[in-house]
Amino acid sequence: MRDGATILRVLAAVLLLLGVALLNLTWWMQRAGTTVCSRVHTDVIMIGCIAEEFALAQGGRWPSSMDELLGSEATKRRLKGWIPLDTWGRPYRLEPSLTPGGPPRILTLGRDGKPGGRGDDADFDDSMLWGPESDAAEPTPR
Repeated sequence: MRDGATILRVLAAVLLLLGVALLNLTWWMQRAGTTVCSRVHTDVIMIGCIAEEFALAQGGRWPSSMDELLGSEATKRRLKGWIPLDTWGRPYRLEPSLTPGGPPRILTLGRDGKPGGRGDDADFDDSMLWGPESDAAEPTPR
């Protein structure tokens, strides 16, 4: 009987170690994509703030394209030469809001540069930060 109990204990210990190893592996695999996600997240927030400043300066009119946003003198002074490129070296996109008068959609098409995808190939836009179409149709003063 003792041999059976010993085998069960060893088996339980091996299963526990395998479970810990699997959790650790999963954590490391998720961590590898975290840096990419963090950078895109930060860039999208920054571009959103710049777009909001643009709208405040333009009496509530949001920029219709990234070229318009980056072309304003106030934006040029603020960015000091920084051109927002996604992690894969492509410019972020600015698309009109689905809500009339609402803030534009800021997005990147992911690693593959094509709509859709999974993992690093997935599209990322500002609605992933605070849900689809922000409630605010007007920029909020700071």
